[in-house]
Amino acid sequence: MRDNENLKDLLLALLSAAGLLLGGIGALCIAALAQWIPVESIPGQHEAQTWSAIALAVTALCGFPGLLTAVRGFLDEIRPSIHTTSTQWIFSLLLLPLALFSNYLAYNREILPAILGPATNLLTAAFAVSLSIQLVLQFAPGISRRRFWGQFLTGLFAIPPAILVFELAALIPVIMILSASLLTGEFTPLTLDSIMDPNFNPQSYWQQLDTGTIFEPTSIALMLLYLGIAVPLIEELLKTAALWPFLKRITNPGEAYLSGALAGAGYGLFEALMLAQPGPTWMQVGLLRIGATFLHTATAALSSWGLFKAYKEKKWWIAPAAYGVSVLLHGLWNTNAIVFSWFTLEETSDRWIQTLEQNNLDILPAILFIILSAVTLISLPLMAKKTSNPDIETGQGENVLLTSSS
Repeated sequence: MRDNENLKDLLLALLSAAGLLLGGIGALCIAALAQWIPVESIPGQHEAQTWSAIALAVTALCGFPGLLTAVRGFLDEIRPSIHTTSTQWIFSLLLLPLALFSNYLAYNREILPAILGPATNLLTAAFAVSLSIQLVLQFAPGISRRRFWGQFLTGLFAIPPAILVFELAALIPVIMILSASLLTGEFTPLTLDSIMDPNFNPQSYWQQLDTGTIFEPTSIALMLLYLGIAVPLIEELLKTAALWPFLKRITNPGEAYLSGALAGAGYGLFEALMLAQPGPTWMQVGLLRIGATFLHTATAALSSWGLFKAYKEKKWWIAPAAYGVSVLLHGLWNTNAIVFSWFTLEETSDRWIQTLEQNNLDILPAILFIILSAVTLISLPLMAKKTSNPDIETGQGENVLLTSSS
């Protein structure tokens, strides 16, 4: 029995150490490149390099609690369960006004933007992740710190590389079809001769290529197919990976829901740090990353719960139904993001977008983002309570919350 416990501690230590090592090396490499090989010709490139180094460093540091938990396990210390008080989640709310204030000082008052700008992003990501997890923990079964950090770090360190591999594979046919479409169009393909031409303007070429192809039927169809369908299918499947090693042992569906929520929050933190760039546009991008984190947490939890119901309770129809709802919500979010990005283009001659803007309908994507964010956030404590209590799931008995630890 002790050997089995040591093996679990070892696996957590390896996962935490790998994230620490790779994230730390990546942060140092990017910081060195930003210092020694600055790219001054591209506006904002230096700031982007700096933030990428900070984001990787913060991601790596998240491995410390997991490594410490594993070491304590090797030392035969008691493994306490994760518990929360009924009001602890409220403290997570304080992070958002701090982020708003930090952003105001950095970009409205221009006070230490190099420091307060990244701080804004860090506070924003911490707010979304901590609030998501705290709301689920209010009603989910108790679990050991080892499993808590193991599943969270799986979502942060292990799931993103796996998703990247599959999404790049799915992107290959998209690029091939888009390239074939461009070659049959009016645009001149980029060749060595055109690059060597002294009159060649790369910025003008790419701007013409972007604005000329983005609203082509083929481009629109490929974007919607890839981001609206392929990406959600891949991500919602792989975000359940934190549950896979525990499927045989857990008995409470609430544990499965919590496992998915932890992995989804970890993945949401990874995206929030890697996709949101500090700057004056934080209000637009940063708030969207908050909603995306709520979405990732809720959909991963729902898919994991469905997987448990199918595997343990032999209710096979629940797994594809839960997975389908998760993919639908994720696909709707991504599709809405595409439409939202079209409205933010500085120059567009597309008639239907101009018509929507003239009728003030360009606000619809923002409204849908708010609705999706609110629905997924509210679902977290409600589903955690429902899935953790078999009496509520079956509509029988009293409202008694069951807890367990492992």
